[in-house]
Amino acid sequence: MKMIFLKVIENLKRKGVVNTFILVIKKVFFVFYSKKFKKSNKVFLKSGFHVSGHKNITIGDNFYAGLNLRLEAITSYGDQCFSPVLMIGDNVFLNDNVHIGCTNKVVIGDNVLMASKIFITDHNHGYYSEEMSFKHQSPDLPPSQRLITNDDSVVIGDNVWIGESVSILAGASIGNGTVIGANSVVVGRVPEFSIAVGNPAKVVKRYCVKQRAWISIE
Repeated sequence: MKMIFLKVIENLKRKGVVNTFILVIKKVFFVFYSKKFKKSNKVFLKSGFHVSGHKNITIGDNFYAGLNLRLEAITSYGDQCFSPVLMIGDNVFLNDNVHIGCTNKVVIGDNVLMASKIFITDHNHGYYSEEMSFKHQSPDLPPSQRLITNDDSVVIGDNVWIGESVSILAGASIGNGTVIGANSVVVGRVPEFSIAVGNPAKVVKRYCVKQRAWISIE
């Protein structure tokens, strides 16, 4: 209780009465809002956020998101029903305009940092792979009316840094300690301790534990 009182006094000195009051109201709001999720310890979201499927979302401690977060655990679309699992670890920091959509499984590890304008999805509007040709639909059908896929996942490991305007698509897997360069598109597996860039993202550097240095891939 003493610590809370000291923090309030410190904020009053630095930010004034009005800003301190707004901050307190926000903190109280998110204490109650966090209870909407399946599990959540500490959440702070800036304005413009849209979250759906709270009961299918697990969030660890110290989750922060910038402006206009879209966090969607999609349980139904048209006649389709899903049981999504969206899991976010501890100490995850997202900047502005991050969109995460899940119909099956999206797992984000601990200590993940994301820049702005990032799109993460485990699904697609329609089936297009040869392996799923029995589910193909005519291109005459509007994309919004095509079947939503729900048989893929996205896994992002611990200590991952994702740069500006990155897209991480269904089936992607990013190992621990990896960096994804700005404007990249991740469509498959990126191993741990790597730097990957491009469309599709390819590994350009690996961290060598022995040399304690990032080594270029020739």
